[in-house]
Amino acid sequence: MAPSGEKPYKVYRGGRTKGKVPLAGRDKRESKPKGKQESARAAGGGSGRQVVRRQRKGWTWRRWVPLTLVGLLLVLVLWGVAGYLSVRSGVADANARLPDGTTAALKQQNGLLLSNASNILLLGTDHSDNGQPGRSSDQHSDSMMLLRTDPTRHRLIFLSIPRDLRAAIPGHG
Repeated sequence: MAPSGEKPYKVYRGGRTKGKVPLAGRDKRESKPKGKQESARAAGGGSGRQVVRRQRKGWTWRRWVPLTLVGLLLVLVLWGVAGYLSVRSGVADANARLPDGTTAALKQQNGLLLSNASNILLLGTDHSDNGQPGRSSDQHSDSMMLLRTDPTRHRLIFLSIPRDLRAAIPGHG
């Protein structure tokens, strides 16, 4: 028994393709083949049906999530760099406003605050109008604290000095 001219599957680049099996008389839309297509079909190369491609899907969450995370990371890095440059230029401007002899009077640090012991004076000012006559225009310190950082012992030591502390000052009472 000799096989018919058309095979029950489509041959495409050496393999079978998914879809309906092209049987004789099944495709009613088939028109007369032309040129090279005619010789390919005559040799069992396919049914002549038009290939319908799927439409490309839109952006799904699997595409949006990584893209959004990369964008967010990029914004955070740019924000950090801009903040660093802003602080650095502010410090340079503040140092430029200092008088000429100021840097000679300052003690040079031999390291960072986190690696060497340091003493820091913290002062809080009172700018409120609390209703006391004569007091509202004065700017007194509300709080005074002395902070010592000691990174070798992993300690921060606070000394709070009361605002209304009375002390006898020789020559002034």
